[in-house]
Amino acid sequence: MRLALAAVIALVLAPAAAAWTPISQTPLQNSDRPAVLRTSAGTELVTWDDNGSGLWLWSSKGGTRQIETVSFVNQPQIVQQPSGAIQIYAGSGAGVVRFQSTDDGTTWAGPFAIVSPTTAPML
Repeated sequence: MRLALAAVIALVLAPAAAAWTPISQTPLQNSDRPAVLRTSAGTELVTWDDNGSGLWLWSSKGGTRQIETVSFVNQPQIVQQPSGAIQIYAGSGAGVVRFQSTDDGTTWAGPFAIVSPTTAPML
């Protein structure tokens, strides 16, 4: 009886799906693999590609926006350096590219070429 009562209470207290916050107004595909980071300042960042040429970012401070249009962008990864700088690395038609933010994800510089497909293998 107590288990049933606990289950009912849990269902009543759980937020409805309508209360969830969508991170994107662009359609996410089943094959998208977002990269997630909580910065040292506590900001949550999610980055993904739109299966075209768009590199997108959601920030708990600023919402969703497209960072850049990069030919054949795919599989972005996001990391924070000990200095606090945030890096996004992604594959592209021109090789691996990097974007950098030094203000907790508010603004981004790049793309900066990291690896050229003509000089090194793409992994």
